[in-house]
Amino acid sequence: MRRVIQNSIENCVGCNRCVRACPIGEANVAHLKDGKVLVRADHRKCIACGACIPVCHHGSRAFEDDTARFFDDLRSGVAISLITAPSFKQSFDNWDKILGWFRSLHIGAIYDGQLGADIYLWAQIRHLQRNGPVPMILNPCPAIVSYILMHKSQLRKFLSPVHSPMGCTAVYMRKYENVKTKIATLSPCIAKTHEYDDTKLVNYNITFKGLVDYMAENRIQMTGEVGAFDGLGTEFGSVFPATGGLKESLEYYLGKEYSIITSEGQTKAYKDLENYANKSEEKLPVFFNVMNCPDGCNKGIGCKPDSRSVFEISHAIHESRTRALQEESGRLLDDIFTNFDNNLQPQVFYRRFSSKPAKRIKVTPEQVEQAFIALNKPDDTLRHFDCGACGCNTCLEMARKIAKNIDTPINCLQKVLDDSRNSTASNSSYIDSILESIELIKSTSSGIVSGIDDINELFDIYNKLITEIEKISLSVNMISLNAAIEAAGADVHKGAFSVVADEIRKLAASSSDSAIKTRDQSAGVASTIRQINELVAEISVRINEAHENILTIQRKTKRD
Repeated sequence: MRRVIQNSIENCVGCNRCVRACPIGEANVAHLKDGKVLVRADHRKCIACGACIPVCHHGSRAFEDDTARFFDDLRSGVAISLITAPSFKQSFDNWDKILGWFRSLHIGAIYDGQLGADIYLWAQIRHLQRNGPVPMILNPCPAIVSYILMHKSQLRKFLSPVHSPMGCTAVYMRKYENVKTKIATLSPCIAKTHEYDDTKLVNYNITFKGLVDYMAENRIQMTGEVGAFDGLGTEFGSVFPATGGLKESLEYYLGKEYSIITSEGQTKAYKDLENYANKSEEKLPVFFNVMNCPDGCNKGIGCKPDSRSVFEISHAIHESRTRALQEESGRLLDDIFTNFDNNLQPQVFYRRFSSKPAKRIKVTPEQVEQAFIALNKPDDTLRHFDCGACGCNTCLEMARKIAKNIDTPINCLQKVLDDSRNSTASNSSYIDSILESIELIKSTSSGIVSGIDDINELFDIYNKLITEIEKISLSVNMISLNAAIEAAGADVHKGAFSVVADEIRKLAASSSDSAIKTRDQSAGVASTIRQINELVAEISVRINEAHENILTIQRKTKRD
């Protein structure tokens, strides 16, 4: 199947909105890249329901239709006819001028899909009358059909055999109007692309949004002649795409004889199909009409987000319904079915469905258990936290996705918060360890300063002793001089006295030299001690600053 959903992964922020909206559990894959959770679409499992597009606020999800290819081929001379969806008239005030503009582009035939809606009803009722009231899932919605064929193949047997209204119109054009050109449809539905690829009845799916964007980009103004449809005209088919419209249409022809249940919107429809698959056939309704879009086809994903409101559309449908219930051109509504009975065959509008099961990823209970461990969910309470932030409804669903390798544990909000708290506690312990080391350094630094102070005191005593030695040296020198004088005047003991005087002189000189050298060394030591003192003082300042900074971090960490 073609990739209808376009995924600009570079715009993804990992908000999981698309995961929450998607009805297919394995159609979105969350992975970690550069520390960031990103979610990509798995196109092998996507049913093109488009639920992810309106909820994505970051431009990561969009759709691609055939608008550009249609206009390129039309300009190249390719012969193309057109079908407009039953909701076309209700979605565009100037629908007739749009038809006129298409005519000016040399489009081929233009058919109203409301005709196909009437054919669908007729063929469906005739099938019921021929085969009896057996449970059937009505199949106008291609997203629902894709869901069944890809993900719920056990429901395929319940699918109504009749083509969708657009498919019925295309069959009518080919079989009864002999249209040989390629066919394009103008519709509000992006999932029609998958239907057309499967049935090969239609070649281009142009969405309402695609057309509006094309006209805006090319500055096209609807100021020309009005146009009209080819083929049979109809009005009641306009009710068909409204919320509950198919049920209303069936009840108009069948009354209340048969049970008809309607389910619409991604939140409800796929859950109801799950329940449908689990019920015994005798408890199933005759008709189960399931629609993907919550406001019906008139507000499909292929519409402009700012298109007409549901109130404007409802008013337009009411007017069409009123006209349809009145005589038109001498023809009553019942005459339409009589005309179909006389000119058409119901079996011509039947479709064959082939299951295209998407390969599901199987996991074991052991793998799920390992996923719970990776999520830090060891007990039953944590395993039922079920906050939904990851996009899953339950923690068990998340664990299964992790086991399937289509999600990542870091996408779990509870795990991230737990890891953050554990990291904060670890950081606090680390900070406490740093503070202990700094306190030890501060204590050692204070001890060094105290030791240096003691050295300074001893050094002062040492300097005083040197001074005293210098004084003694000076006194000895004086004695030496006096001894020399006395030796000069002595006659008898002159030689011996001279020796004593000489020795005293040598002692004085030696004492003086030692005192000088000691003072010089003392000056060097004093300089070194001052440098050490200055260095220790600077270390003490830096350590105190670091201590204050760490304390500040600790206080902030505990507050957080």
